[in-house]
Amino acid sequence: MRRAHFDVVIAGASLAGCTAATLFARQGLSVVLLEAHRDPNHYKRACTHFIQPTAWPTISRLGLGAAIRQAGGQPNRLSIWTRWGWLDFPGPAGHTGHGEIGVNIRRAQLDPLVRAQAAREPRVTVLMGQRVSQVVVRAGRAVGVRAGDPGRETEYFGRLIVGADGHRSRVADAVGPAVTSPHGRFVYFAPFTGVGLPDDASRMWMLEPDIAYAFPNGEVTILSVMPTLDQLPDFRKDLRGNYFARLGRLPDGPDLSRAEQVGELSGVLNYACAARPPAAPGLALVGDAAMTSDYLWGTGCSFAFRSAAWLVDATAPELIRGADPQVGLRRYATQHRRALAGHHRLMSDYATGRAFNPVERALYAGAVRDPLLARHVAAFGERRIGVRQFLAPGMLARSVLANRPRPTAAA
Repeated sequence: MRRAHFDVVIAGASLAGCTAATLFARQGLSVVLLEAHRDPNHYKRACTHFIQPTAWPTISRLGLGAAIRQAGGQPNRLSIWTRWGWLDFPGPAGHTGHGEIGVNIRRAQLDPLVRAQAAREPRVTVLMGQRVSQVVVRAGRAVGVRAGDPGRETEYFGRLIVGADGHRSRVADAVGPAVTSPHGRFVYFAPFTGVGLPDDASRMWMLEPDIAYAFPNGEVTILSVMPTLDQLPDFRKDLRGNYFARLGRLPDGPDLSRAEQVGELSGVLNYACAARPPAAPGLALVGDAAMTSDYLWGTGCSFAFRSAAWLVDATAPELIRGADPQVGLRRYATQHRRALAGHHRLMSDYATGRAFNPVERALYAGAVRDPLLARHVAAFGERRIGVRQFLAPGMLARSVLANRPRPTAAA
């Protein structure tokens, strides 16, 4: 069997894998990037195309901001319909006031862009059509992977092995089974041109328990409906009819009078939430390989960019010195858990298909009425604060005050 040696071996050449490869290479490390698909323009189709503002520092660090705009990336601004009224996330056109900009961009544009940038790094070797079949483990430590076509595989060895190969990660098999929870909703979505949306803002409808959203990206808008799973049999009896009927019933819904469908109507019917330990001896998981949360919230792209950057910052110093990266892997795992585990638990709970619980009702209703609470909910939705801050007693008390009945004028 053929063998090749690098400082870092990365399985998966999508957002997380390419980000890690680019940043490791800029530290002077040799990287091989193994991608199962043969097409360099391959992209993830089941995605909201919504990149949270917290990804922007990593995007800027990669030097991709201008390229994303030129490729059609549109600063995003989000409004959420609730039964209490519209909740507008504060800030002009997707700017959070923290130097971070969220963008809407189709993965058909984004994925090849990020992959091409990684390929331009002199120390990165991108190999398409290299599907990982097995992690090579010696003395309880990951030291490499086997990849390629059956009978023509190559062993790629490195001082750090990175699984960036998505929620069905083969690299993650070496860590052990994921902790999973079922998704209680299904989604159907399609791209359109000519959709009328106020201010070209992204819109989400929290219909409790059903969801719908519209994410514009230049001339193309993704329209999605997310009913609860128990409605799937009836929904599929007239797929297109039910899809368009639900769009037509949305409160203050998009104007479809001039809309033209420009891509297929696609569905995701069973996409469980899953989480694994983000690190093991000699091995790290980034992006969906480490954690797959509810796609409703549009956090996957942001978590992919951020986790890749965290991994590089935590492990590159040891790798550059030729030292064991295990201390850095522990730092990475700690940061990943502290930053994302609480979000994942809350998103997984809501993904069961339930309506808002009493605390969520209080906060969302209060946010419609109180600008400070609106900024607070926006900060959580953009993942700039954690669950503990989101549920801070002071904010819960403020929501109670905001939701008190207003006195009526005397007759």
